[in-house]
Amino acid sequence: DLLELPPTHSLGMTCRAAVSPRLPAVLHCYFHDYDLLVPARARALAAALALLGRRRAVSDLEQLRAATAGSAPRHPWPASQGAPGG
Repeated sequence: DLLELPPTHSLGMTCRAAVSPRLPAVLHCYFHDYDLLVPARARALAAALALLGRRRAVSDLEQLRAATAGSAPRHPWPASQGAPGG
């Protein structure tokens, strides 16, 4: 089974969420390596993560999976669509 976790947020979505009064309980942020190469994007990421760190506890996907295992929706995952090469 696949566990349905909250959707990911792009860098722009993360920046907007960080200053929003309606910050979601869980925010899964992703960014690309080139975001770190552009100074303005790197500063935006650092500022957003610092603000989020003051507003929410830091976690990882394994902790989130464990915390939501009893309540998150589950979806069947056929064996034929398992790991590559499997």
